[in-house]
Amino acid sequence: MLRILDQLLSKKLAKMRKPHGFDMPVWCGFFLNEVENIQMEWKQYKEKIGEGVFIDELSKDQELLNEDKKWKALFLYGYSFLNEKELMHFPETAKLIQNNLDEITLVMLSTTESGKHIPAHTGNNHGVLRLQIGIDITEPEKCSLRVEDKTVQLKEKEIFIFDDTFEHELVNNSNSNRTVLIIDYYKPLPFLYRVLNKRKIAEIAKSDYVQSVIKKITK
Repeated sequence: MLRILDQLLSKKLAKMRKPHGFDMPVWCGFFLNEVENIQMEWKQYKEKIGEGVFIDELSKDQELLNEDKKWKALFLYGYSFLNEKELMHFPETAKLIQNNLDEITLVMLSTTESGKHIPAHTGNNHGVLRLQIGIDITEPEKCSLRVEDKTVQLKEKEIFIFDDTFEHELVNNSNSNRTVLIIDYYKPLPFLYRVLNKRKIAEIAKSDYVQSVIKKITK
């Protein structure tokens, strides 16, 4: 029975699949209303502690994308795990995350250094969409995110939503680091498919891969 339900979910997700052009979810408005607080918390964290860890230290799958060590990430929440050690520095951001746990699957701050090119690649979770909010981008006209046939130059306080299972890449040709808040969230689906999708993603959360990432974060 579960196998049949999984097949139904896969067919539904395949039918609605597209690279970009999604409506902003209602809960995203709460993050945008507090974006200046998020920016302030990030600025204070960056000045006192840093910009996170190299992305490939969290996931070996990212090694080829970060051979030059110019991409860092600060993991705040993912697959039911709240990174309390870091969230204590982001009280307003933490409130937003905790108030929307029913909608989101991952939250992290992603920073690329000047001159960084994240090569074209694809994600593998068909049950979520990816939302980026510009947090610290001093020269947006020199930073380009391409998703299939669309290229955007995200500005601070702006959002862009895409399906990261489609090919995408990023170029930071500015003279400064570029930081965005990345939020993965459940794809909007009819009730039955939403239940099935959440169950599927809960299974992913228990996988050896995800648990190994969480273990690295909690060291």
